[in-house]
Amino acid sequence: MGKEDVRFIISEEDQAGNVVDSVKDQYLGGNKAILNLNKNSSRLYVGGLPQGQARNPVKFSTFRGVVEDLQIGEEKVGLWNFKDSQNLSPAYETGGRVDKFEAGGKRGFVLGKDNGYFEAGTQSCVQEANWRSIAFQYDLGGDLTRGLLQQTESRITTAKWHTFEAARDGKNGVLSIDGQRKAQGKGRRVDHQDRLKVETGYTVLGCPSSSFAPSVASFFGQGYIQVSSAASPVEGPEIVTQDDTFEMSLRVRSNSSDGLILYGADNDQSNFISVSLVNGALHVKTEPGSAEIVTDPLNDADWHAVTITRDRGVLSVNIDDLHDYRAVAPDGPLNLATPGSTLYLGGRPEDYQPREDSGASNQQFSGCLSDINMNGKRVEFADAVKQDSSVSQTCSSLEEKKPVVTSTKTIPRDGSAELDGTPEPITPRPRPTPAPTPVEPPPEPESEEMEEVEEQEEEKEPMKEKLPEVAPTPLGQCQLPYRTLPGEEDVSMDEGARFGNLDKTSRLEYFQSEDEGIRSTYSIDFKSSNPDGVIFMWTEFDKIDFVALYLRRGHLHFGFDSGSGPAILNSSRLYNDSEWHSASFTRYKTQGELTIDGVVVATGNSSGSTTNVNAGTKLYVGGLPKEGWDKRMTLKKLQNVDTPFRGCLRNLVMRNKSPGQPTLKQSVYPCSSEVENGVFFYPNAGYLKLQDRFKVGRNIKISLSIKPRQPSGILVAVHGDRDFMILQLINGTVKFTVDNGKGPLYSSFTKEPYDLCDGQWHTIRVSKSKNVVTLALDNTYSSPGIGPAGKDSTNTNHPLYLGGHPNPNPAVTRGLETTDQYVGCIKDFVIEGRQFKFNHDAMQGTVGLHSCPTD
Repeated sequence: MGKEDVRFIISEEDQAGNVVDSVKDQYLGGNKAILNLNKNSSRLYVGGLPQGQARNPVKFSTFRGVVEDLQIGEEKVGLWNFKDSQNLSPAYETGGRVDKFEAGGKRGFVLGKDNGYFEAGTQSCVQEANWRSIAFQYDLGGDLTRGLLQQTESRITTAKWHTFEAARDGKNGVLSIDGQRKAQGKGRRVDHQDRLKVETGYTVLGCPSSSFAPSVASFFGQGYIQVSSAASPVEGPEIVTQDDTFEMSLRVRSNSSDGLILYGADNDQSNFISVSLVNGALHVKTEPGSAEIVTDPLNDADWHAVTITRDRGVLSVNIDDLHDYRAVAPDGPLNLATPGSTLYLGGRPEDYQPREDSGASNQQFSGCLSDINMNGKRVEFADAVKQDSSVSQTCSSLEEKKPVVTSTKTIPRDGSAELDGTPEPITPRPRPTPAPTPVEPPPEPESEEMEEVEEQEEEKEPMKEKLPEVAPTPLGQCQLPYRTLPGEEDVSMDEGARFGNLDKTSRLEYFQSEDEGIRSTYSIDFKSSNPDGVIFMWTEFDKIDFVALYLRRGHLHFGFDSGSGPAILNSSRLYNDSEWHSASFTRYKTQGELTIDGVVVATGNSSGSTTNVNAGTKLYVGGLPKEGWDKRMTLKKLQNVDTPFRGCLRNLVMRNKSPGQPTLKQSVYPCSSEVENGVFFYPNAGYLKLQDRFKVGRNIKISLSIKPRQPSGILVAVHGDRDFMILQLINGTVKFTVDNGKGPLYSSFTKEPYDLCDGQWHTIRVSKSKNVVTLALDNTYSSPGIGPAGKDSTNTNHPLYLGGHPNPNPAVTRGLETTDQYVGCIKDFVIEGRQFKFNHDAMQGTVGLHSCPTD
């Protein structure tokens, strides 16, 4: 069944004793791929609904009868393991008791706990019951660990209910029965592995069958998987298409910047679909129609759900049910069901060449693909032709070696940490630092065998925070220079000028003769990677008349109004591609024409009878003064575009001649090629305030890429009255600290002071799940920080800061361990899958909002 297939089956026994199935199938269209249930609030009800919970189209809220053999997927689930119940009676078997529980043909159950590092769905049966003893097992990739309670006089019987609790922290395991700890032990590991590595996230009873877990195709920068149409001589599953709609869904995971994910084409490649990673972004192109979409970056090593739909002349791409991208796709449907059609996944054979205009990456894919569906039919990897790739239940091409903490530590009541033992790093550098835990872990026995325990551990008080010692930051040894704010420089529109980076009022002003009222002729060259921005405007802000050229959602727009109604001419394609383009925009009375790169892309007329534009004598290039950003003005004249042009402009021509020197220059600098995308933070100049009131809550994931120019600095910070969350650099150490109100917990990664400011990009990923925090630097994880149970939420309600803090004083601002604001470049800042698009309103002080110097 595909991701959007629904099947309803009623099995009943006829008079002859034969089982007859009544089947109803339904295919659900649309571009949504995820059944988005919240694990903390979603409920599964069996046999009825609580009063008042029934919603249309549900007609009944109660059931009278017997329910048994509940299954999720293909696994049986016992109804005795419920969270809550109302008005139930047990259905007894012969003898008045249940003498065994059958789940998938095996007795027992699997317990799953998702706290950020112990995930459900394991590589072996976790707990098995033989009614004389209980065994708790887990496999970390090495030897299987067993905690066994031998038969005693108070043996476990099936005549009464028992509660089993199994817990694991790293390689340490504890088994409790009926509230009393009975056994504990330490498992062996290989390659410093102390974390379960599983791709699934479900809890089942019995040992999970292979059909329950999804199959994952792993690619290693070479090889491919080939799927062919039914009429093709190559054996493989059929490529399914429909006459008027093409829809594909898949999950993709990679940390590579480039690679061919998918290429499907008919025999002569007149119909094709190409999906690639290009500079980390997903690049999708189809033919016929030459429709093309480029998404935001996805190469963050996390799984992403992708749905690609071509329907009624529109190509759409949906990412994680959060982000939609659309493009016009004319000239008929996409058909890949003809004889000889082939679909390649993860790469292609050397002797197969995609069309030159397909946009397909020349590099083979490195990463993982899963759950591929085409128009409702699942693509089964097992039946396909595979070359230098693997299919399993895990993403083996992105397996990460995690450092392991071997120390045992107790947090004294004064808040200081006494460490017994040292961490075991994978390599000499980077080396993870141990994370503090306010709760003492179980003591480790001297042997690898499990031993019985009768005493309960004493509950520890939460640790009290101790103000950190702030070490001075050494300077001058980073690879890139310590850049200060740029000063005023001479700029030439003949050579190119950069706008919109440091100031929302960035612009040049020129004198405009009033005799341009009947006829206006202008041209200018532009280059930008940003979708919106004002390139040119002639207007008086309190009057109706105007002439304007601007980018809106990547399309170039030419607008004008002589007082009786506007005309808006726009391009059909996108021009925010970081390439130089030349635009000519002319007007004669009510007629207008827009030409780009020598091609006329739009013509049109303004409404009404007036023909003369009366817009004063000031002409603005690249942006507007403060009074120009009035919301009413930008709505009426710029279609809500409220940002200056962010990029480079050159060769402004008015009536076939240069306008001469500008009358005013504001925050405009030479257009250097030695820049890259990102936000640049200058020393002690400014930072970003992203939200006025930000709540961390129970769970959060953050990722960003940094290229620092000093080894210390505040990256991310948010506080509440007591709680806080801070990500900072401390003399080369990356540290993520969270306080839920019972004392700080942290995860950190220690490198030499100047390793991070080596002139290269470094990616940081942090997560907080209830009372557990994790940190990964360049895809290598440090040990998690674990706090006391009972306080899961981080209750913050103050602003969220990036790159600094208004009061960087550790004696005043809790959690800070440096007085330095961040210096350097940041890009790809993502919270909970949402990439932030920064605007000038977030700037506190001076920040290079849209480009970073590379020298």
